[in-house]
Amino acid sequence: MLAVMAVTNDPLGWILSHLTLEPESGYFRLLEWNSALFQISQSPWTGYAFFDFGQVELHSIDCVWLALSLRYGLPVIVFLFLANVTSVLPVKNSRNRTGDPYMTKMSTAFSLILVMFMFIGLTVHYWNYMWIFWGVCIGIRASLREYSMGAAVQPVRYSQSMPNESANGRYRSPARA
Repeated sequence: MLAVMAVTNDPLGWILSHLTLEPESGYFRLLEWNSALFQISQSPWTGYAFFDFGQVELHSIDCVWLALSLRYGLPVIVFLFLANVTSVLPVKNSRNRTGDPYMTKMSTAFSLILVMFMFIGLTVHYWNYMWIFWGVCIGIRASLREYSMGAAVQPVRYSQSMPNESANGRYRSPARA
């Protein structure tokens, strides 16, 4: 990549013309991104909702991040990105790594799902139930993170002031104790 950037005058054009199967689609995406970024720069805070720009390249935006920022503005992108990243962050001093291997595998799996959603969203726009699934995955991964945060906390030690009381609060006879 460094050699391509150093040798060619237009590195992105060289990559699109030499490393893609259809250079036309790559150039159209480049035109789409340039047009969308120009429109986003005109109204970065609020976006344009479902305004028709009258430009062919803005009728079928394939990127989740571009479509959302055109419709609702950059704050939505920031919040969606933070929702994904904060649910994936590791927990310090977590005993979950050595404790329950199932929960560790589930945390890893949902972290990979969220990273895939964010990465694939650069090239496609999600419709209908994929949004619901993405939100459910964020929620599940956040609950797994909260579980591992709870596993990192030291358990509370209760005093043995009432030795004849069972765990459910009922009185045990001393003969059974």
